[in-house]
Amino acid sequence: MKFLYLCIFLYPFAINSQTEKPMKEKFERDSSYIKSFYEKVVLKINADDKINEFHVKNNNILLNFAPNIAYKYNVSAEYDFFSLSIGLPKRWTGNQTDNEKKGNTVGFDVSFTFFKNHWMQSVYYDQTKGFYIKNTQDFLPVWTDDLPYVQLPDFKVMKVGGSTSYVANAKKLSFRAVNNQTEMQKKNAGSFIFTANYSYTQLDNKQDEQKSNQRRYNIIPEISYQYNWVLLNKNLLLSGKAGSGYGLSYVQDNSDQNKAYATRILNLNLNLNLNYQWKNFFMGIQHQINFQNYKEDEFKVNYMLQYSNLYIGYRFYAPKILQKSSYWVKNKINFL
Repeated sequence: MKFLYLCIFLYPFAINSQTEKPMKEKFERDSSYIKSFYEKVVLKINADDKINEFHVKNNNILLNFAPNIAYKYNVSAEYDFFSLSIGLPKRWTGNQTDNEKKGNTVGFDVSFTFFKNHWMQSVYYDQTKGFYIKNTQDFLPVWTDDLPYVQLPDFKVMKVGGSTSYVANAKKLSFRAVNNQTEMQKKNAGSFIFTANYSYTQLDNKQDEQKSNQRRYNIIPEISYQYNWVLLNKNLLLSGKAGSGYGLSYVQDNSDQNKAYATRILNLNLNLNLNYQWKNFFMGIQHQINFQNYKEDEFKVNYMLQYSNLYIGYRFYAPKILQKSSYWVKNKINFL
């Protein structure tokens, strides 16, 4: 098993070492497949219903923990090799429903993405506090819809992590046309994508004056395939991506009995995107599903992140001060 993980992790580097051109020759995408907007700034507004849910099963008992979130907004800016996205705090957008029934949820998230030739590097931070048990009726028969759900106001989930991806056919497949609209796909193309996902998750809860916390370290090699279809005279892009990974999770449980253990973790994901653009304007919808399955002693845990994302944006030429700053950074950091 260790040998399998090693092969999956090193495979992208082996490909790169065999196919990369000499360092003096610049990497160039196939202009008949990809049009770049590297000289333009891309501003985008997103509205999504991103929901972190936990499904914990012990014997025949299933608990579904969910935050009280209907939808959220975030704004993003992309230019050249850099991408930044900031999620607005829930209390700013007033997007919670039935606080008395489901409790109050607060949270914040931010992410950065960098691109270089075949490579994409992402890092993120996500924090959510305040959950309720979505299936309260399953274990409280007297519960009715007009009663409050069982609430966990001090249940807090903090996650920080990232991913390093190698796009095998980066000269023809535009990953950016789907993720941040800094490029345009001109012809149909597909590619295998090799990714290393890593994260640190911290779960804290306080119930009846008793505190519990857990620390989780995940590393998951993943293989996926993405295909971009170009329609309507290059103005419409339909993209699909599916992948799976299998990795390890190391857990430190500091609840009643302090213990540490390692467990295997299965990761599945699906991403669908539909994007329309006209000159410098663009808009689209994206749906993403990420599923993880792992075991904790006698508990089976299914973690699902599922959301739809509506976005609209505009491209414009970067001001000179930003162009100079980007040029200065890339000269100081040679690998950009």
